[in-house]
Amino acid sequence: MTENEVTALVKYITEKYAASHKMNAIAVYLFFTGDDVSNGDFIIAQSTYAPEGDIAKAPDAAAGDYSTFDYDITIYSEAERTARRG
Repeated sequence: MTENEVTALVKYITEKYAASHKMNAIAVYLFFTGDDVSNGDFIIAQSTYAPEGDIAKAPDAAAGDYSTFDYDITIYSEAERTARRG
């Protein structure tokens, strides 16, 4: 997948969830089936959807009011994931 496709996927997942749940923030992680993600080394991408893109501001948001929400998305390249595998 391209970075644009990964970005679109995490936004799609987030928007589908937000449409049916009132939340203060959400974090989405993408990884390959079978990867050991206990320490985060194999994550393909991570996304936070929260007030101003900052999950620390979630307690200040009214659940379901997404007017101040923004994304903070990090996508890790194949080379980055391979390097962390050792």
